[in-house]
Amino acid sequence: MLDELLLRKATIVITDRKIDDPRVDSLYLGREFLGVAINNFNPLAQRASVTFADLAGMSFIVASDIGPWRTLIEQRIPGAQFLYQQDLGSLEQISRYSAFPFVYSNLTRSSHDVNGRFLVHTHIGGD
Repeated sequence: MLDELLLRKATIVITDRKIDDPRVDSLYLGREFLGVAINNFNPLAQRASVTFADLAGMSFIVASDIGPWRTLIEQRIPGAQFLYQQDLGSLEQISRYSAFPFVYSNLTRSSHDVNGRFLVHTHIGGD
C-alpha cells in the first residue's frame, strides 16, 4: 500500500490503521462498528447489545461488498447462514418484507431503511 502511494499508483487509500511514514500524510477519519437489525419479535431485539455467539445459527441477508466485515461475520457467528445480495435495492426489499436480520455498519446505516426494526449493536471485541 505504501509503495503504491509512493509510486503514484494510488493517490488515496483508506486503511484500518495509520500509515506511519513521513513521506505520506495520514489522517484519522473515524471508527466503524458493526450492527445487526433484528425483527422486533425476536427476543434478541429486547437487548441493548448482543454478542456474535448470541447470533449463532441465524440466517442473515448481507450486502455482498461489505469489505473486511464479511470475513469477520463468517468466522465469528457460528453456524450462521449468509444470504449475500449484490443489488442493494433487492437487499432493501428483502429486508423490508421478511423477518431476516441484516448486518450493517454505522457508515452505511443511514442508507438502509430499517423502519419497524429494532437495531442491536454487536460487540466486536468478545463473545
